[in-house]
Formats: sequence, structure tokens, C-alpha cells
Amino acid sequence: MQYSFSSDSFKNTSAAAKYAADGVADITDVYNCSENLLPFLATKVGFFDYKDIPLDALRMIISAFPYLIRKKGSLSGIEDCIYLYLRYNHSDNTNFEINFVQDHIIITLEKAFINQYILEAMLKYIIPAGCYVQYDTSNIKSLNTLLVPEES
Repeated sequence: MQYSFSSDSFKNTSAAAKYAADGVADITDVYNCSENLLPFLATKVGFFDYKDIPLDALRMIISAFPYLIRKKGSLSGIEDCIYLYLRYNHSDNTNFEINFVQDHIIITLEKAFINQYILEAMLKYIIPAGCYVQYDTSNIKSLNTLLVPEES
């Protein structure tokens, strides 16, 4: 017996999988659902690094992940990941810059990131295949500079 793979069946299966992942954000309120449901929802949208992430961050990631994954491999996808991470850490006003150099992505930071593993867990799914992320913290001010008030 011989099997043939129809491209129409692949398109239908692909569309169904995409709808299943995208539908989670539309039909589930991740901010009000039980925390026991979060691991299931995380795997449903394709985010498998949820074990060490705080529940409030995980809820934010699950709600945004279907939209982030659509931009996989793009500069705007990386920027959106960083913006989501900054919003979680209440540092929306932090400046950053992204540069591509051969096979790695350099993220230049204005100040140090807290709980950076959350950002790295998200970026793992978004950065282009074969690339890795490097953080340039040379522009971060020292604690002494941050704690000394400016003279007027």
C-alpha cells in the first residue's frame, strides 16, 4: 500500500494548528484563569520554558506569544519581545539598541535588566536560527552615578 501526501491536507492541518495556537489568546482570559491551567496554555501556544517564570510574567507571555511568534526571525519580533519584557519589569522608559553582527545579535542596554532569564526564554523562540544573543552593558551607569543626586 502506498501513501501520498496531499498539499491540501497539509494546508488544512497547518491552518488548524495555527488556529489552535492563536485561538488560546482569543478564548481564554489568562489573567483570570486558574494557575493550574497556565502550563497547559503555555504549551498550547508553543512556549515550553515556563517552569521557572513567575506566574504574572507567564500570564503576560502566554497572552502575547501567538503574536510574537508570527514575527520569528525579524527585528520587529526581537523588539516586541524586549518591549514586553520591559513592560513586565515596569521599565518602559529604558532605551536599548539592537545590532546584527554576523551570527549574533547585540542588544545594547541603557541599564541592567532584572530577571534576564525571562527575556532569554522568550528570545529563544524569536531569534533567527543559528544566531545567539549578546548583551552590551558598557553604557550602564554605575550604582554610584545613579545614587548621587544631580546638583542644580
